[in-house]
Amino acid sequence: MTTVDKIVTEWAFRCKKGYPDLNNPQDMKILKEIYSELGLVMEEDSKEPQINYSSEIKKLLTTISDQKAKEAIYKYLVKLNKQEDKSDEELDKEIEDILIAKKLPKQAAEYVTLLASKYQISQELLEYLNNPTVTITQLEEQTNLNTLLGLSNLPTKFISKLISAEGRSIGKAEVSLICIIKDCVNMGGKRGETDGDVKVGSKAIELKVGKGQLVPHHISGYSSKPIKELNNIFGEDLDFSKGKQWTEQLHTNYNQAQDKDDYIDKVNKMIKEFYPNYVPSITKEVFETIGIARYVADELAKKYIGEGKNVMLISTSNYNYVLISNVTEYEALVSSNALAIEYPDKLPRITFRGEVAKT
Repeated sequence: MTTVDKIVTEWAFRCKKGYPDLNNPQDMKILKEIYSELGLVMEEDSKEPQINYSSEIKKLLTTISDQKAKEAIYKYLVKLNKQEDKSDEELDKEIEDILIAKKLPKQAAEYVTLLASKYQISQELLEYLNNPTVTITQLEEQTNLNTLLGLSNLPTKFISKLISAEGRSIGKAEVSLICIIKDCVNMGGKRGETDGDVKVGSKAIELKVGKGQLVPHHISGYSSKPIKELNNIFGEDLDFSKGKQWTEQLHTNYNQAQDKDDYIDKVNKMIKEFYPNYVPSITKEVFETIGIARYVADELAKKYIGEGKNVMLISTSNYNYVLISNVTEYEALVSSNALAIEYPDKLPRITFRGEVAKT
């Protein structure tokens, strides 16, 4: 770009109309300021003969032969000018209105606008929200949340903050997907009242960031470790301490039991009491090979997915993710040892380890 080109571009950007008017004293004043900033001297200010930049610029503007190009440049300069004229309050209001229309809670929408302002990308974010480019297809093709959302070309730091944003009635990753993914809206609702956390087009997706319950909603929500119930079933003399995984203790006690069949009967009594109509009785062979933790978690997860759930498991260690739409996909993850299980209470918490073993 030549010096004249730079002057023309800057001059048009600063002019109120979005393009310079040689008959407007204010526009000519702006041109003079630009000359001064660049260390140039206008013809009228110099005692020595100087290049008449005004005339040169006028010639340049009239030499664009391609009418479509001329119109495109004109529209672009006008657009830049209009955007520059918007106040911070107007930008924030437009961003919030779009996000609230996507059913994002007002508090979350306000946080996003504040975040955009902090990173000085309010105009950039508004342009993206008006014309989002990251689609459900790309979500299904990618495997890392940062990479997926980075396809928006918004700043990395902004994306990272969006992913970790959470608040009342909205969890981690939800805000970022609603903001970035085209046609993505918040589903909201209480536990079990909806098919997912977000909806992209016609597809509802339940998000599980870190440890998550994959269980039918009718039995979800346990909050205490079932020590008392276990002692009632297996006897007070067995050790079910609060500091250990109770599923592991079941196996320790089984190995010490003299009557293995009687012990399995008690295990099945526990299953019937804890997970009525959801988990079938376990056999001795399955208990000894697969284990109670894996068996119960898999049975509950299959029932949950069988309800028509589309689940997105997200690892907090690297933000890799997997999508599960059917039981076959879940079983494939189990076979590849990609899922970890914990039992803080009666219900299992499943965590995506962050990597899927290649087969």
